[in-house]
Amino acid sequence: MEQIVWQRWVVYCVFGIPFLAWVFFSRNNAGRLAAVLAIEVFVQESLAARRYLWAIGVGPSLMTMYVALVACLMSRRRFPSLGSLVLPWLLFLSVAVTSIVLGAWSEHLLEVNVVRFQTLYVEALLFFLLGTIGLVSEDEVKQFCFFFVLIGLGAALGHYLTLITGYRFADFAQRGDPATSYIYGGFFNNPNTLGSFYCMAIPIALLLLTAGSLPPARRLIAVVSLLAMVGSLLLSVHRGGILTTAVLSLLVVGIARERPGRAIVIAIVGMITILASYWLVATLLPDLTASAWDLAGWKGFSSPRIQMWPVMIQIAFENPFGIGLADQNLQPIAIQHGTDTPSAHNIYLTLALQTGFLGLAAFLFIVGTVIARARRAWRWTSLPDQQQALTLSLFAILSFLMVGFTEPIWENGEKLNHIFWLFCGISLGTSARVLNLARQRTAETQQPTTLEEAQASGF
Repeated sequence: MEQIVWQRWVVYCVFGIPFLAWVFFSRNNAGRLAAVLAIEVFVQESLAARRYLWAIGVGPSLMTMYVALVACLMSRRRFPSLGSLVLPWLLFLSVAVTSIVLGAWSEHLLEVNVVRFQTLYVEALLFFLLGTIGLVSEDEVKQFCFFFVLIGLGAALGHYLTLITGYRFADFAQRGDPATSYIYGGFFNNPNTLGSFYCMAIPIALLLLTAGSLPPARRLIAVVSLLAMVGSLLLSVHRGGILTTAVLSLLVVGIARERPGRAIVIAIVGMITILASYWLVATLLPDLTASAWDLAGWKGFSSPRIQMWPVMIQIAFENPFGIGLADQNLQPIAIQHGTDTPSAHNIYLTLALQTGFLGLAAFLFIVGTVIARARRAWRWTSLPDQQQALTLSLFAILSFLMVGFTEPIWENGEKLNHIFWLFCGISLGTSARVLNLARQRTAETQQPTTLEEAQASGF
């Protein structure tokens, strides 16, 4: 057990206990889930690290999530129903446990593998369950997404603060290397992870703004958040994040194609946002903007990933049941194959390497089922509020799956991993509500409404 710092625990007791009490007793479901993500993004591993008993860790975000999950279970008086996803989740966790055995070459690697199993697999299920029962209406989904945009604003402001002042949070591993001090992602540490987070937040902000459902004050806040996030994304020089955000923003236009006026508005808002964000960061932060341009010019469109992926595919086929959950499991094998890297820089290859092809298949089945149910629910309903709630959560899921094709966001810290699974749960819960209401309406329309119809039906 790590040494106890009593001053830190005094702070936890003074501020943490009242906060957790609010999370437990609050009737604002969207605020409760937003509080879990806020602690995850702003506090966990940035301002406060996990405390470990051997390899089992607990930290502020995990405690907040547990309290929120218990509060939801007690208020709903039921356990989340996963239906056909129970067996895939059991398979997903089981192959991850098997991979721990395969990757435990030493006592240290056993400990690291257990840590990864907890943060990336067990906690993934817990955040997924929280999402399924955390929100009970489409209005709460939209409110939560607005809070998520506010978290994006906070992440952007934190990024600006670290770039201007040179301050680094506790999780920064490159503090002693001045050559890489500019490459920093604020609360997300890695700028690519920060850019991947914006792939979720920016399209959601754009959807909320163009849907016309936000009050004037919230619309103004969403505009400011959008400008701040786009500027921070440009300064992060995350090429994959910029391209993915652009593609998803075009999808927002595609969703509005049946309403040409709205599609035109979305396109205009997007262009103005990019130009205004660039003008603001270039005016207020000229030196950082010049450094970002130099870095972008140096990187260009070249990437070692194209040469790396065939090697990772070969390793995956040589180890069909996985090699372990730790980076230290992959790097020695990659070196033997001529590539010195601890990551495949692709979530699908990473899952194939960590959990084998069975684990990858289970992941794809779970996520595919969530997306398929959301699509089915979207087609069953004609209510704009329900369609918007489904679209918001679906965009967060698609952004993770798209940007994860070129980024190591599955294993590069657990923040994006947890956010992704929370949105998967929200999407599944929203789809279930929409489909249940659709079935009820169908049943009501099929019931006899007059005495003559009842008699003709044999009642």
